[in-house]
Amino acid sequence: MKNLYSILDYGAVSGKSEVQTEAIQKAIDDADINGGTVVVPKGVYKTGTLNLKGADLYLEKGAVLLASDNKDDYKEIGYIHCEFGETISLLYSLENKDICVYGSGTIDLNGTAFFDFSTYNLPENLKDKFSQEQKEESTAFYNWRPNQPIFFYKCTNVVFKDITILDAPCWTITFAECKKVRIDGITNIGHERIPNNDGIHISASENVIISNCNITSADDCIAISSITNWSVPCKNITITNCILKSFSKSIVVGHAHSIVKNVTVSNCQILESNRAFCIMTSTTGLIENVVVSNIYMDTRVRAGNWWGNGEPICVFAVPYTTMDHVDHTEELENRNYKINIKDVLFENIICDAENAIGVIGNNNIKNIHFNNILIKLKESDNLSIKGKVFDTSPADYTPIVESDDFDCIFMSKNSDVKLNQVSGCGINGKEGKVIVENN
Repeated sequence: MKNLYSILDYGAVSGKSEVQTEAIQKAIDDADINGGTVVVPKGVYKTGTLNLKGADLYLEKGAVLLASDNKDDYKEIGYIHCEFGETISLLYSLENKDICVYGSGTIDLNGTAFFDFSTYNLPENLKDKFSQEQKEESTAFYNWRPNQPIFFYKCTNVVFKDITILDAPCWTITFAECKKVRIDGITNIGHERIPNNDGIHISASENVIISNCNITSADDCIAISSITNWSVPCKNITITNCILKSFSKSIVVGHAHSIVKNVTVSNCQILESNRAFCIMTSTTGLIENVVVSNIYMDTRVRAGNWWGNGEPICVFAVPYTTMDHVDHTEELENRNYKINIKDVLFENIICDAENAIGVIGNNNIKNIHFNNILIKLKESDNLSIKGKVFDTSPADYTPIVESDDFDCIFMSKNSDVKLNQVSGCGINGKEGKVIVENN
């Protein structure tokens, strides 16, 4: 059994308005040196940036690590993120192994402290037409925020188990270039108006299992990409037995120039999400070997500026616009993938959706199978905001479905898609149709 290091023994005091960072960090330092476990007992302990190093962290029932609302309590951790630049975290570990964060306690990331919820980020051409209810589905503004609240880089054999994580100001948990990660039984609840508060982001990592989690997020619940290093594939990822709800995409595989291989998603419930499941890539990325099975997908179009437009499933490989990423590397310039998405199986899926399934590409999507799929279209209060389109943001191309309200699947004409036992019904019980783009 590992040695236990209670933060109380290092002077941490529950309920104080002052941060307890120094005391908690001392406990972590000793546990790291001696291969021990830091114990956070019942109580509320306010803290700034903590370097977990190679220590375990156990939160007892009733224990809360509360992130400071003061910018001065955070520090840069020495990692440059492809999208966010200097990385600022509450809890992080760089190049360590055998780490376990577990228990029945809570990490409260205090994200709402950094946002102004009296303001609304609305499309310029529609802002005068939004109802108050629609405004409440839009993103709020901020001046500064910790951008990677819980961050692991090049760590091996990491376990997150059973804890509750609340109110992330940006990506909640990120694993960048990590190996052997297991996330099991966590509850992760983010505020529904905070942009980029992805629940779990797996980037350029391998051998990852996410299971038995309950995640509510404004942005992606679970994202799988290579965004922190376009040259390193993200591979061998399993997601199972999760309940997910998002104002944007519940599960997304790929992004921009990512290479993602060998992903299985099964036995999940996706509820009230702007988009349930997405495979997305630019023509410089590659996604292959994906199986999605035994899923219930429920979509609802959100009125804010979220990616997605009520699609239960959206698969697209199209050129991207310029993005604020460090991505113009020699390795990318030499990429020449003729096929960007290949070998994907969707099976045993029921969709209650406000838009159709979409597959969009140009001779660069191959061997996509839909087996035993039931799509039930339903009325939407907000679909008219963007129109009956498939949102391929951040790409330039947005296909418009110029037909009635009863289309269940839309495919670009050059996509290699095979359908077996796919059926659907349109609004008011009318028969759903599969249509193929004509241009």
